[in-house]
Amino acid sequence: MRSNNVALLSYGAILVLWALLSWSGLERLVHAWSVSTTYTHCFFIYPIVAWLIFERRKHLFIIPVTPWWPGLVLVAGALSIGYVGSIALVNFFSDLSLVLFPALAFVTIFGWRMSKCYCFPLAFSLFALPVGEELIPQLQQVTADISVAILRLVDIPVFRDGLYIDIPSGRFHVAEACSGVRFLISSVMMGALLGYFYFRRWRSRLAFLLFSIAVPILANGLRAFMIIIIGHGISMEHASGFDHLVYGWVFFALVTVFMFVVAAKLGRMRPLESEYQAADVADGPSLNALCRVGLPLVALIVIATAATWQYQQRSQRLAQLGLPLQLDGADKPWSPLIKNADRINYQTIGQIERYQIDYLSETEGKELITWQNQLYQPELWTLADSGRSGLDGATLGWMVIASANRAEPRLLGYYYQVAGNIYISRMHTKLAQLLGKMTGRDYGGRLVVYALPFRSGELEQAKQTLVEQIQRDIASLGSHNP
Repeated sequence: MRSNNVALLSYGAILVLWALLSWSGLERLVHAWSVSTTYTHCFFIYPIVAWLIFERRKHLFIIPVTPWWPGLVLVAGALSIGYVGSIALVNFFSDLSLVLFPALAFVTIFGWRMSKCYCFPLAFSLFALPVGEELIPQLQQVTADISVAILRLVDIPVFRDGLYIDIPSGRFHVAEACSGVRFLISSVMMGALLGYFYFRRWRSRLAFLLFSIAVPILANGLRAFMIIIIGHGISMEHASGFDHLVYGWVFFALVTVFMFVVAAKLGRMRPLESEYQAADVADGPSLNALCRVGLPLVALIVIATAATWQYQQRSQRLAQLGLPLQLDGADKPWSPLIKNADRINYQTIGQIERYQIDYLSETEGKELITWQNQLYQPELWTLADSGRSGLDGATLGWMVIASANRAEPRLLGYYYQVAGNIYISRMHTKLAQLLGKMTGRDYGGRLVVYALPFRSGELEQAKQTLVEQIQRDIASLGSHNP
């Protein structure tokens, strides 16, 4: 009993130290929860985790504490992920480190026997990770696919142009707000809780979790179809604006009730205490044993914090050498959206428009790869198609964008350049930037994007024209390091 109390105090003290040294990261994490409605549910995660642990609080004093030494390796890995995230300016890695640390520190200090009792609350804390908005483009496409398929099934004439859906009574746009990502994330979180409370077997819980993923996706496609039907059969006014939002929330409320009913019918509510039967009370570890785990944990926290702080100071000194430039495309039919670049070069080559955006260094809010930097203005254009084409020794990324005002579509070609090498994948570019920063070869990167308008039926010819121009540009650049 005494060793359990000491373990609890040690865990609490380590969390306080970690929170103080990671305060700026925790502030950014909470800010991410607050600025995006997609992640509002994250505010409820830790209160739910605390409640789940409180319901089984007696096990904290019954189950012997057996520190798990290999957990130190996992904690070091989590802190290393955070360090990599700070260097590469990948918030996902930094946030993942922040979310993982409390759970891994718990496993390390209390051991596997205790962690087995609290495995669900510890795993459930991962829902505090602000991730999911990356799925919005794919969910928009799926929503459009489902709604168009149902429209054709009921014999309503329909023409689809990217995310725009035309029927005889009007045009509909599957906007980002229509992707259903918020409801999908909330449904998965709720599905995990319902599966935990209503099902005993992990196989059944996993099946219900998959069910909670499929239902909101299908329901969102059905919701989009029904909104189109309202506009088609009643009036376009009722299919937009406030009525649109109210109808969507009512529909999703019904889907939520449906998930509760399915869980109650297929499963059985069980008392929280039934999953783990505590063994006889046994002696826990000595204070020295806890110190042999706690002190290395403290050392890991301090080392990771010091390394991150040192790199951030160097990055800030480099960032002060240039004046950040913005590109919002307000004065052109098309342009990329760029925030805080060091250099922006624009030129026209016949009908082709070319932008070269250089980042000599990166800091928080001044990054080459970020959601703020986009290849087109999403309020004016929508993605119709995308793919990749081979170049001599490199790969070109391309996409076709369609205009909301029915202007000529544009073919966009783009690539990233880091330390003289060309990349098309944002992930590969980030990895190259990380390697460049760690080796001191390159602290920034370059984005080059082209645009060529084309008429219907001329896409392949436009691709050939664009690829030939990009090949000439790459040949002239050689191994230029931005």
